[in-house]
Amino acid sequence: MKFLSRYLLLGCLLLANLAWSSETTLRVAFVYNFIKFIEWPTAKVQQSMRLCALGVDTEVRQALTQIKGKSANKQVIELVYLDSEEDLVKSLSSCQMIYRPLRSSLYVLPHPLPQGVLLVADEDKHRDLNAGISLVRNNEGRIEFNIYRPAIEQAGVVVSSQLLKLAKNSTEGL
Repeated sequence: MKFLSRYLLLGCLLLANLAWSSETTLRVAFVYNFIKFIEWPTAKVQQSMRLCALGVDTEVRQALTQIKGKSANKQVIELVYLDSEEDLVKSLSSCQMIYRPLRSSLYVLPHPLPQGVLLVADEDKHRDLNAGISLVRNNEGRIEFNIYRPAIEQAGVVVSSQLLKLAKNSTEGL
């Protein structure tokens, strides 16, 4: 009996891990698609689009490698990992988009962010005023996104009207 219960527990843990993995991949897919529908200020447009990942774990890194080197808006996506406060200070202004997953290490971002830097954050219960786009889970368990216009305006980016229509809510303020 103990033998069987151990295998059931192991099976449940493996299934839970697969669920997290697919959710992480889905969240990264949202980030990739956001890139396609956002225009950065001309000063930030280069041959590569710098997507910075803030304090991410191994699972998020694996999901992000799926979009590394892909093209979006005629730019190749370059991944930059911000794994320490030093990395954050050194690279923040060169980022175009920062992705902060829900399970990331907690690094304090300055408020406001530099011009041309857009934060996409997995939000749990707390609202980050820097986040122009927040990924949230609705009451049915689906992932949706909100757009916070003051943060978008601060970043100096232009969000496609198509993306604005798809947002769960597009708020002027809190």
